[in-house]
Amino acid sequence: MANKLNWKALAISLGVLWGVYLFLAALFEMNNASFWWWNQPTWEFLVAAYPLMNASFGGAIIGLILGFVCGAVCGGLIAWLYNWADKRWK
Repeated sequence: MANKLNWKALAISLGVLWGVYLFLAALFEMNNASFWWWNQPTWEFLVAAYPLMNASFGGAIIGLILGFVCGAVCGGLIAWLYNWADKRWK
């Protein structure tokens, strides 16, 4: 019996996870928050990767949408690659 990943479930899961992360990142930056895992260089890196996103509520919504799309595409590709490799090297 093959261990297959459900590509739709993984795509939606990673899309929601990354979308919420980018949403919260914009809200943190909007409020000048600083945590042990969040700082200005992290924000600069994300803005370089997602230039449409900014430190505002509108930017947070854009980050949510872009994050969902990017996470879903990556999740689907990861599941496809896993299923392909599992079938090929059994």
